[in-house]
Amino acid sequence: MKRIKEALIAVFEDFDESIFNDNLMLGDIPGWDSMNSINFQMALESIFNIDLSENGIHSDIMFEEKHKITDVINILKSIGVSI
Repeated sequence: MKRIKEALIAVFEDFDESIFNDNLMLGDIPGWDSMNSINFQMALESIFNIDLSENGIHSDIMFEEKHKITDVINILKSIGVSI
């Protein structure tokens, strides 16, 4: 989970780490929008050294406001990423 938090900090410079938990909804992150959804995907890809689109994961499906950090974890695990 530490690396997911790193990705959030990379995208959202003022990210309040105290709100980070499994149940945090992406839409509750101040500044979350469609562009930062893509930036978050790119940060995850860089940090985990993966290509989500090669694994059939697309940001418009995975990174919606309604999703929680738990959903991000489950999707990463589904493509073999060790969290």
